This record gives sequence, C-alpha cells and structure tokens, in this order.
Amino acid sequence: LSVVLVSCGDNGDDPEVTSDDDFLGMKTPAPTTTGTPTSAPEPTDQTSDKYSWTEDTAGTLVYVRIDELNVRSDTITSDDTYVGVAKFGESYTRVKYNSQWTMISYKGTNRYVATAYITTDNGSVLFDKVEDKTVYINVETTLNLRTSTFVTNPDGTKYEANIYAPVKRGVQVVQTGISKNGNWARVTYDGQILYCNTSYLSDTVPSDETTAPVIKPNPVG
Repeated sequence: LSVVLVSCGDNGDDPEVTSDDDFLGMKTPAPTTTGTPTSAPEPTDQTSDKYSWTEDTAGTLVYVRIDELNVRSDTITSDDTYVGVAKFGESYTRVKYNSQWTMISYKGTNRYVATAYITTDNGSVLFDKVEDKTVYINVETTLNLRTSTFVTNPDGTKYEANIYAPVKRGVQVVQTGISKNGNWARVTYDGQILYCNTSYLSDTVPSDETTAPVIKPNPVG
C-alpha cells in the first residue's frame, strides 16, 4: 500500500517538513508507556561569558516548543544552575541569543534556556479554541498522540519523549483546538490534553478498509 504522509514537524521557521520520515504516527512499534516526558538534552560545554551573543533590542517573544524546558542561571547544566521550568506554549521576552543558548526574562530575572527548544514562530505552539467535538483517528495503523507538538531534534533525529500513547484507527477523541498554522489539533484522550496532526482526524468513523486516504501536505507559509 502506498500512503502519502504529512509531517507534523516544526523544523525551525518551516511549519511543515514534507518527509514521511518525520512523522511517527504510522510507525510501529511506538513507545507504549505513558506519563511525563523527560527534559530535552542541553548544551553543557562552557559558561555564558565564553559565548558570542546577539543582542535582541526588539525584545522578541519566544515560545517553548517542548513539554518542559529547564531554565538556568548560567549555561552550564548542573543542579547549581537550575532555577525552574518553562512549559509548552509559554512565551518569554528574548534578551540575547546564540545557536546554543538564549537569555530570556524569566520571573523578572535574566535566565538561560536551550535555543533548540524555543521558537519565534507561534504557529504550532499557540492554539485557537474551537467548539468541542468528537472526532476519530483515521490512519492505516496507529497514530501517536503527543503532549506537545515537537517531533524532530536539532540533529534530525526523532523526538519521542513527548509521545503519550499510540492509538489505533477508529479511536474516538475530543477535539478542542486548532493550532495557529492549522497543522495540529488539540484533543482530549484518556483524561489528558494531547496533540496530533489535523490531517489524521475524521468527523466520521473510518471504514474497516485498511487503505488510509492519500493526504496532501499542508502548504508552507
């Protein structure tokens, strides 16, 4: 069977990555354990005064892309520098940045977070509320429901820490929101707020046929 997939990745400034390798929903086996995902990897090599920085004089808002992002007093990952957690969808004012770290204004103080896990594009991070409605998973096998919309690490590997559970074709969920770029749905399932690609939801119960519909990628932009 040939199925064209649409990626649910947020790859830098590109809201869509049109490679089926970046979409995990049809892949098996997938992680089957549920619970809170672990934090993403962070740079660890040197203190903040060893980096070159770009000042953000405009005070740009940046948004957290993963479930929980460590906030630190310096750019060394240790218990001594840990000061708190920034959560998915939260926004903070950017003070300065480089490819490794970003300084943000956090609770009135300048702090550091890993640049890879924040974004200036809120398209896949902020959601518009829609009227709650029951929808159905419409994929050939299983679809990964995630606790945030981040799917690809900076090195191109798949980010799997936020997979809550793979669900089968025909499973019922309640849709409560749509992302600003239209690519993600916010749903409730198993008492949890989760996220999946809008292209794999149907208003009607899918048939028993095993051939999934051909899905065209969402337009970039």
